[in-house]
Amino acid sequence: MLMLRRIFPAIYAIGSSVIVVFIALAVLQFNQIRSELEREKISVLVDRIAQPFEAAALIGLPLSTVRNTDALLERARQLDPAIYAVHLLGKDGALLASVPAGADNAAAIRRGVVASPGILRSWSGETEAGFYSGVRIRDAQGRTVGGVLVIYSGQGSQTQSWAMVGQLLVGGLGFVLAMMPVIWFALRWSLQRSIAEYDAVEGEIHAFERGSWRNPRPPEHENDPEPAAGNATLGGLLSEAEAGYRRAVSGTGAPTGRTIASAPQPRARQAPRGRIVAAMTAVIAAAVLLFSFLILAVFDRAVEPELESRTTLIGALIRSEMQRTLELGIPISALRGLTPYVEQVLRDFPEVARIAIVNHDGMVIAEAATEAPARGRSGFAVGQVIGIHASATELPVLVRSDVVGAIRVRGDPLFVEIRLRDVLLDVAVLAMAMLLIGVEIAIAMAFATVWKPHALLVQLLSEQRQGRFVHVIEERGPVAIRRLATRFNDHAREIAERGSARDGAGLRSPSCLESSDPGDMRLPLFLFVFGSEITASFLPVFASAASRPAWLSAEAAAAAPLILYLICLAALSPFAGRLSSSLGTTRLFLLCIPPVIAALVWMALTQDIAQIALARGLIALFYALATTSAQQYALRADGPASGGNTTSIFFGLVFGGAFCGSIVGGIVADRFGYPVAILSGTICILAAGVAAFHSMRGPASGSLSLSASTETTARLATDVRRFSGVFIGLAMPLSIVTAAIIWYFIPLRLVEEGLRQADIARVVMTYYLAAILAGPLVTAAGEKPMKAEALAVSGALLAGAALLSLSFLEEVWATALGVALVGIGHTLLRSPMYLLAVRFAGSSNRPMTLLRLFERLGAIAGLVLAAALNGIDSMARLPVLLATVVAAGVVLFLLFAVPLNQNREAQAPCSTK
Repeated sequence: MLMLRRIFPAIYAIGSSVIVVFIALAVLQFNQIRSELEREKISVLVDRIAQPFEAAALIGLPLSTVRNTDALLERARQLDPAIYAVHLLGKDGALLASVPAGADNAAAIRRGVVASPGILRSWSGETEAGFYSGVRIRDAQGRTVGGVLVIYSGQGSQTQSWAMVGQLLVGGLGFVLAMMPVIWFALRWSLQRSIAEYDAVEGEIHAFERGSWRNPRPPEHENDPEPAAGNATLGGLLSEAEAGYRRAVSGTGAPTGRTIASAPQPRARQAPRGRIVAAMTAVIAAAVLLFSFLILAVFDRAVEPELESRTTLIGALIRSEMQRTLELGIPISALRGLTPYVEQVLRDFPEVARIAIVNHDGMVIAEAATEAPARGRSGFAVGQVIGIHASATELPVLVRSDVVGAIRVRGDPLFVEIRLRDVLLDVAVLAMAMLLIGVEIAIAMAFATVWKPHALLVQLLSEQRQGRFVHVIEERGPVAIRRLATRFNDHAREIAERGSARDGAGLRSPSCLESSDPGDMRLPLFLFVFGSEITASFLPVFASAASRPAWLSAEAAAAAPLILYLICLAALSPFAGRLSSSLGTTRLFLLCIPPVIAALVWMALTQDIAQIALARGLIALFYALATTSAQQYALRADGPASGGNTTSIFFGLVFGGAFCGSIVGGIVADRFGYPVAILSGTICILAAGVAAFHSMRGPASGSLSLSASTETTARLATDVRRFSGVFIGLAMPLSIVTAAIIWYFIPLRLVEEGLRQADIARVVMTYYLAAILAGPLVTAAGEKPMKAEALAVSGALLAGAALLSLSFLEEVWATALGVALVGIGHTLLRSPMYLLAVRFAGSSNRPMTLLRLFERLGAIAGLVLAAALNGIDSMARLPVLLATVVAAGVVLFLLFAVPLNQNREAQAPCSTK
């Protein structure tokens, strides 16, 4: 259970955090909805109170001459117990009347009646215990002669919010406790192979230690066997290393030198990730779904009093309008024009489903009802299952103490469910982001505490069984591995001391064994991309709202940071690989941390579009350097025979970090503002630097010598023809489609269809989500001849077919499906494309530099093309045009990059069919 004990805390913390975040978002949404309902209600009420005073002002009467002023104000105050005070103000803010008497605690607020009197009719704001809303009263000439001010107490709302928090916390605690065994068994299923492997390792360690205690053998023993070649078991390595130590004690000193430790096997390191993601996605999805029922029920009970108060107020307002006419002796059945008035009231209050006015016999005189939407009101509704019902109010209409009719107001039973839908969608997407973060953290913890210490121990044992005692390893990881590390480190130090004493030289201390692995860069790269892309979901909106020159339109301002971002990426692409080779991968990655943090702080503090664009461009420069250095580190650590595995892992981390950063940034910006969201990215960037400093070590972190590079370049030449087919036929169309369709065309189409920014972001995110989920399926791309070519062509054709579907199907669901299919197609294409590029580039870095450059130029060309078509109202043709470009690119790739059968046989004459 060693693996399970290491990974379980991180995954369980993520599952619990999802429930906590769900509660926080639900409470925030409840406070927002309740505040909107209260403000709308008070705004309507203030208008109603001001009507008799406005009538007096229009005929030139002073407000102080209106009869029964106190009665009018008191009647309005009694409509809602949360109304603290109602004031009638003069034109200079002086208090003319107030209920309750003596409730003059709003001197500063009352002065709002004279602030900007000619611009706005109403004014409002926050108080320490609630809020206020006022209406200015104007005479026939439009001059402000006074106003009505209502002070509303928020204590009841705060009490209900805390009560809701308490109920959800109790329910959430139950869910968190119930999730513990579920997550434990889910992880046990997903890690069963790794658990068995490392349980066997612990068993071999314990067996060796028991044997060494029970059967100690003297150092002078001369009958130890020679080390066997390729001993596969840890127990065998331990015995042979111990034998090598005994031979070294009685023999000569160990040779000096530096050995580079081999990396753990990729299969043992990467196989559990997909199973962990699958298992935890199912567990968290079930938990969120079940917990949503509880939140919906608590949410409905918390907001029900306010909804009932609203329906009562609506009925009272309609009744007051009717009774003025009925008191003149006109029968209720003779009233005309009620239906348009009722329909207008219904449009002003979306939480009301039906308003009906009936006479004393029950005959409907006027009625208005909302149309049932295609989704939600028909079929299954969650509210019906948990007992949510519509609020209903019936108010009698009186004429001289006789009931002549009634006003029936029925609320919308799906109002709460529809309002909570955004919370559920946010939680679903955020849960996916948190799951990816948790999995990366869990893998990093397991790698640092189990996998790498075990690999280093195996390497140390392999050296010592051959009689080489020149290295020691860090004593970390599980207790059993730490004990062995201490034991065999002591062997190395003892042999070094014996050799120094025998030779009469100074003490030669063993050096620390160095090791590099592609997994070292996982967490640093993920966190760096996470922090860099924290602005991805809201940067166009943030930029368009910033201050700008008069000649710059809002649309151009929104695109400016993205265009400069791509230009900076393209400008630095030719130099990123060379800088990584000369400075070293880890050093270059760490050098990128301070500038990116400074750029994010600069962006958060400025409101100028030029500075925002420059800060984004600065991020792009160091983003290119950092991601390239991380990729180079992984490729060096994995060796020349890494295949498509390392490239697939790299892109999975980039897309996963971008997905999580955009989702978390969007939610934080929506709740706390853009500066807070941008500054939160600096935490991730700083964490990436700390993680890189501690994990990206070993031979892959250093610089490459020019001589080694030149020697390798002389051995392997670039296949220019086939490489050109890759970057022209595959790479450039991929970048053009991503920029023109995903970044430009899809958001504009969804805006035209009336979708909100949050919904547009969710649709666009399906591209990255599809890439994340489909990425593990192509990790072995290119390991066999022609497999990479087949996957690349299949991915390009799938993306092209998805583009054609976008041109013919315009429904939202079809758009989301098309975006996801483009993401899957690009995922199938991207890793094999880079594998083929590396294969055809030989040992020269220049072709890969050109590939990155033309990728950036393709993205810029895609944006320019889309903007040009939009300028001539031809955006609808863009998907078909790009599908044609993709098809032409596939044909070009097949002609230039895929060898003919006879060429393939000539290249591999010994192959058999």
